[in-house]
Amino acid sequence: MILINLLPHREEKRQRRKIAFFAGLGAAAAAGLAIVGIWYLVVQQLTSAQQARNDFLNAEIKKLEVQIKDIATLRAEIESLKARQKAVEDLQIDRNVPVHLLNELVKQTPEGIYFRVVKHDGQVRPFLDGSTPAAIMAQVQRLSEAFIEHRAGAAEVRGTGAHR
Repeated sequence: MILINLLPHREEKRQRRKIAFFAGLGAAAAAGLAIVGIWYLVVQQLTSAQQARNDFLNAEIKKLEVQIKDIATLRAEIESLKARQKAVEDLQIDRNVPVHLLNELVKQTPEGIYFRVVKHDGQVRPFLDGSTPAAIMAQVQRLSEAFIEHRAGAAEVRGTGAHR
């Protein structure tokens, strides 16, 4: 019988499997590194896109803050103008008060009394609060009685405290 030595053949087969294993291991490592590299690039791209969006939003926020400041100054100007308008309206309402007061005072003053001095203390508004004519007349009568002092045939008119 012929004896054939199979050990070198087994050794060659083992050597080829070892080479194939390391080749597969190297290919898997290369594929893994490629996947990790691609994933890193994707994450970097997503990060830079998000950073660009954040920069855009920050720029828009700064624009809106400027607009909010402008709106606040406009509101302050509006309040100032409203205050001025109210002051003008109050002056318009109050400008006829002395005329009406003196006119009613002349009507209510008895014959023979002459005014030598008429004094004005503060702002007297006897009947500008939406009163009815009867209430206005009662107010004028009370004021005329409170204002008039008799002194040796002369009368002096003083404001008592009907301040606004």
